[in-house]
Amino acid sequence: MAPPRKAIPISEQLREAMRERIREAGVSEVARRTGIARPSIAHWMAGRRGMPPEHIDAIAAAIGLTLTITAS
Repeated sequence: MAPPRKAIPISEQLREAMRERIREAGVSEVARRTGIARPSIAHWMAGRRGMPPEHIDAIAAAIGLTLTITAS
């Protein structure tokens, strides 16, 4: 299995939308569903750390969001 790709910049608007859903579900529950360490999710939510695209996608799925990325 390939290692996760590097963290990417994410818009604050998307982070805020995901942050609210993560709070509703609970950080510990999202960590359990995704297998991503709870502190990693908390640091990402606070804007102190980036997150690899694979983790952003896993978190989105765990909180009921589907992300679509388009090139412009």
